Amino acid sequence: MLSALYELMGAPLERSIESASYEAALGLGSHERTGFQEISLVPRSTFVKYDFNKESIEYHTTPEAKNGGYSHNEQLDIAACSLTNNVSLIHKHIPKYDIVYDLTGGIDSRLVLAASNNAGIRNQYFFRSPDGVSADVSIPNAIATKLALQYAPFPQNFGGEQLDYLDLIKRAVFRQQGQSTIYNFELGRYAIDQVARIRGGVGEITRLAYPLNIPRSLVGRYKTLFKGVVSREQRALDNLRNLALNHWSLGEQDVNGLAYILHRRISRRSEYFTNEFHRDSYKNIKQFIEELRAAGVPNALLANAYYLTDRSRRHFGYTSQMLNIVRPSFEPLADSQLWELAKHYTFLELKNGDMVHDLFCRLDQSLLSIPIDSSSLKNHKGFTLYDPSYNPIADFTTAGIKHIDDAILPEGDVTSENFSGHAAIVAPHHKFFLELLFDQGPDSPVWSYLERTAFEKLHSRENWQKALSRNGLMFLRLFYGLIWINGLEQETPIDKIA
Repeated sequence: MLSALYELMGAPLERSIESASYEAALGLGSHERTGFQEISLVPRSTFVKYDFNKESIEYHTTPEAKNGGYSHNEQLDIAACSLTNNVSLIHKHIPKYDIVYDLTGGIDSRLVLAASNNAGIRNQYFFRSPDGVSADVSIPNAIATKLALQYAPFPQNFGGEQLDYLDLIKRAVFRQQGQSTIYNFELGRYAIDQVARIRGGVGEITRLAYPLNIPRSLVGRYKTLFKGVVSREQRALDNLRNLALNHWSLGEQDVNGLAYILHRRISRRSEYFTNEFHRDSYKNIKQFIEELRAAGVPNALLANAYYLTDRSRRHFGYTSQMLNIVRPSFEPLADSQLWELAKHYTFLELKNGDMVHDLFCRLDQSLLSIPIDSSSLKNHKGFTLYDPSYNPIADFTTAGIKHIDDAILPEGDVTSENFSGHAAIVAPHHKFFLELLFDQGPDSPVWSYLERTAFEKLHSRENWQKALSRNGLMFLRLFYGLIWINGLEQETPIDKIA
């Protein structure tokens, strides 16, 4: 819509690969940037509040670090009650909808289900990954059996179309508008009448968002640091200071420490990005952390505040649903009372899962008896971690929701002999990827983000295969960005594929 409006005004928008570059390099968003060079989001430490009664929009900065004067136990009760009420209201206000709970092997979706149980709701519908041997199957099966839930496999609205992954990528690029590649194939494809989805999204509000542990390799760490200090890289100099102050492992008390830990996510992919991008992205991350701290976010919550703000700006749900007017999706954990509760915990307590454990004890303690996947929490005395041998008997019914045939994906485009996962999606399009990239002239803004010499080496098939096997998701995200800036996205309204 914005693009068409600017065209009418005689000032066409310039497309940008910045967001895709940030996600490809760091797994983070580019904050206020969008898929268009001229369009920015509201300032990143700003929240927008709409008052339905006054029909007005207000802008607020990040809430200050005040706990409202409540004790820990009082705020725990308030947060548990608020979360329970959130779920209850969803059922109350859309009673004619089939409401489906997304369940995984992790902790967040289970916490939402615990709130549902606490609200007195029973025989809920649930959705999980397709059949297989994994935590995301075994654990939901155990929960469903324990609580007598009904399995509701989501139908898809492709209607048996003949598609390949390139079609899906182009559709996804249209739906994300160059803003994000975080959920690559969430295409707004579940346009089902009167079905709502409840997710455990924003669950990081209850625990530590980033694994801020000591990096695995001491040798690699100091080698990288030494090189950086010699070349006077600002991030390396900052981290040398952190070492002197003994802030290396936690980083929660020091902006530079947290910025360094977040920025080192680029390390496996650093050769593909320019020195300019390295400097600017580190500066951007550091500046945002400083803004959050200046707004009153306590040190222990800086990592979580960064994660939640970043994630909410680029999450697929809002973009794809607004573009496609698909089924509603709810995230009850996006609750300010949970944020207030988090302020009562230290950094280490959040890391160890104390807050989420306390919430389970208020909502439904019985769900603590079922293991959780260690990707959610590494350790806590109140949880049992998932073991691959865990395979409980599954005894639950399947809900009767209308099924629509899946898309027909040609096998040759889905898998490749030498690749798997994200790499297998990009592998058949090696030449197309490089054509899109090198069609950008030498003065293109793309080369302020991407290191041209590193990509030129990929014309060799051997180099391409090695690089793709190491960084499949990076290349997929860049592929999205290249399709976007070349204007090759596929505008397919949802009613044409429903």
